[in-house]
Amino acid sequence: MTNTNEIRSAGFIYYVESLCWEAYGHWRADPPQWAAQYAKTAKELAKIAKPSEMKWSISGGHYEDNNYHCEYSIFDAANPWLEPWTVGLQTKNEQTAKSYVQGRFNEMAHLTAGELEALIYYRETGKPIMPRWIPDSQLKIKDKSGKLIGEYPRLS
Repeated sequence: MTNTNEIRSAGFIYYVESLCWEAYGHWRADPPQWAAQYAKTAKELAKIAKPSEMKWSISGGHYEDNNYHCEYSIFDAANPWLEPWTVGLQTKNEQTAKSYVQGRFNEMAHLTAGELEALIYYRETGKPIMPRWIPDSQLKIKDKSGKLIGEYPRLS
């Protein structure tokens, strides 16, 4: 099995997309060289994926030069194999930091939950599917000449 400690939240969508590319073709005819390995890893991840349980935390908060400095982490407690998003932050005050982190959390929770839903759907049905948040414009599959030949299925 792939070392699941290496799965980064920042590129997680490529695993789900690679499953779709393998089943339906790449959206521009030729998939990237890494796509086959990502699809293989996605099949392994589908076996262990759980519904998302995103959380966030702020640590190391302190004031320096009239600015609030901290580190924040956004992570999925139900899927610890998904690497946490941990970043340093500087804002005017603690409340601004919390507000910023809450916004980032909302965005990442939405994206990650959709990707995990797609992996769970694959596990349960054997059918690769794009997350519900993928826009219509990114569902098109074209051949090498640019002719539309299909669309990826998406959770609704």
